[in-house]
Amino acid sequence: MKTLFFCVMIAALLFEVNYLWAAMKAKGTGKIEDRPDLSGKLETGLEYDSNIFQKKTLEESDLIWASSISLNYRPDQIRWSALVVHNQYLDNSELSYSFYEIGVERPFGEKDYGSIFVQVSPTAPLDKDESFGPPISLESYGFTAIYDRDFTRFWNSGLSFSYDRIDYNEIFNAKDTHLVKIGFPQFLRVDRTWRFSINLTLESGFASGGLVPSGIGFRQDDISFRANVFSLQSSYPVTPLSRVRVRYRIRKKTYTTNNIGDEIHFNRKDTNHQLLVGLRHRANPKMTLRTRLRHIWRESTDPFVEFDEVTFSFSAAYRF
Repeated sequence: MKTLFFCVMIAALLFEVNYLWAAMKAKGTGKIEDRPDLSGKLETGLEYDSNIFQKKTLEESDLIWASSISLNYRPDQIRWSALVVHNQYLDNSELSYSFYEIGVERPFGEKDYGSIFVQVSPTAPLDKDESFGPPISLESYGFTAIYDRDFTRFWNSGLSFSYDRIDYNEIFNAKDTHLVKIGFPQFLRVDRTWRFSINLTLESGFASGGLVPSGIGFRQDDISFRANVFSLQSSYPVTPLSRVRVRYRIRKKTYTTNNIGDEIHFNRKDTNHQLLVGLRHRANPKMTLRTRLRHIWRESTDPFVEFDEVTFSFSAAYRF
């Protein structure tokens, strides 16, 4: 119910802002746009994941059918957007989940831009429903605000702020977390075709802390943390219709709990790495084909939580 209420309130707010803007525009110009710029994209594909639970041992793979639809409405300089994503696990269907986003973007002058996006992910399980313990699931909702500026034709610099509320099911309330992120994205064009981006993000997670189920009893749990995330990405056209993308991301995470009774998170530090290589090919003006290979691995002061994961995906996107 909280998620539904949150979605309805945000949708109402955006509708009201859009209505007022259209009214002021009509009053100021004496005319109304007959044909607003409405476009969309439908994308679907398959992804193979070698380690869906990100475990060090007893790895389990699955095929995921990933589908999304996005809509963009641009009556003038302001652009409204909506996105729906659904990932369906073919073998472990109980892990399937959805994601929703609505947003608005607009320029401020000739070089400055601002945008805000609201995201919701309804309740979904994180693990199989095993008989030896209660199932764990979560839902999340939040927003992202971005401001960026074109300093030159080749350099755009931005600042982003994100807030997410992560709610676990009642028996795991100790894991409920307020997540705050501040990012500093930088976009560079080396020439007309070669694109390069750098991003540094500072994250802080503030968890409730307390007791959670463990085996036949309970244990102390506090997943509060700080993290620094750094990413590099480059893309370059290999043919007039094809572009290759390479991305590396590193996330250094330190759990901040002072509860010595939390044997899993006390004094723990994780380093997550992600290396991605992707290829995009424009088959025709409306159809784009994408393929992506991704390697994810974790190093930790607790060897038990380290893992290695590889994903490979192929998708087709149709613009309308």
